[in-house]
Amino acid sequence: TPQAARAVHVVTIADTAPVPVFTGARSDVGAGISSFVDGPLSYEANQSGAFSREFPIGKTDGTISDYRHLRLNLNYASAGASVYSAEMFLEDRSNAYTFPSIPCPDVLGIISTVRYWNVEATTLTGLTNAFATVDYDLVEANDQVANATEVRLLKEVGTAWENVSCGQGGTANGKGSISSLAITGLGDF
Repeated sequence: TPQAARAVHVVTIADTAPVPVFTGARSDVGAGISSFVDGPLSYEANQSGAFSREFPIGKTDGTISDYRHLRLNLNYASAGASVYSAEMFLEDRSNAYTFPSIPCPDVLGIISTVRYWNVEATTLTGLTNAFATVDYDLVEANDQVANATEVRLLKEVGTAWENVSCGQGGTANGKGSISSLAITGLGDF
């Protein structure tokens, strides 16, 4: 396959290794299917106002390299030291939480069985709101997004999935991204 012939530059973070923590904003320029962090990635921040954090994360399972960029746009009323960590998993979490029951005009058919992202912060004190954006790709690893207008971003809230992109779809068919509306918590997406 074309993927097997590709040179892959992946930084793998072992389960027992300390998670790298970056300070300040970083760019994910150069990140992609052949260059990403396989494992958790963390950023430290202590600022107020609006700022973003880019997570060039993915997974390898021995046969495929699966890169899925994640961006957090954060708005803080007051500065508070926090460490933001994100990791993508190639696991089925569709049944980990109950089907969304929050009222929303969107009709949801299925929940992805391909992957999920876990995004956490040491504290959210002072957070006004946040927006999460994740990538999808029909070609590299089938995310099953043939119709971008129908894709939605779900986030776990307690024991249920919640549609956090209510009413808005992805950016393009096949390969694109989906963003949440304003959220005030993090977790599994």
